[in-house]
Amino acid sequence: MNTKQKAVIAYLVIFFVGLLAGMMISNRVFQPVESSGVEYTEERRGGERFGWQRQRSERPERGSIGTFISRRLNLDVEQEEHFIEQLEKYHVDVRQTIFEQREKEKEVILQKYLDFREEVAELLNEEQLQQLDTIVHPDSVRSSGIQRMRGSGRPGR
Repeated sequence: MNTKQKAVIAYLVIFFVGLLAGMMISNRVFQPVESSGVEYTEERRGGERFGWQRQRSERPERGSIGTFISRRLNLDVEQEEHFIEQLEKYHVDVRQTIFEQREKEKEVILQKYLDFREEVAELLNEEQLQQLDTIVHPDSVRSSGIQRMRGSGRPGR
């Protein structure tokens, strides 16, 4: 048997194996089965393990978390209206608190950097200080600053 004949036979074998596999998959011969032997259906995926109701009306969706929680708490109409107002106020307060904390953190980090820069200013020349600012300054250390650091030839990168 020459090389050309072997190649044709290999091609035909691979073709028929692929065809057979495709037919088996399309006929759902291979279906995932849970360890208990029960068929793993769409309804059973994930939710029951975490206590979620898998009905669409019960799942929280964007913008309706208050409604979702009020249904879970079995609130009546008056309670639900007041509850959702309080929940929205709570979310606004939390976001405002987080924003204020982040602003304070930014100020502290900037001050720490300025103190550090002042300490190393006598060690570095002006060009090196400018390079330090582009690499380490808190305003430059964002996703783009991190990308610059990775591409700067640092060891291990």
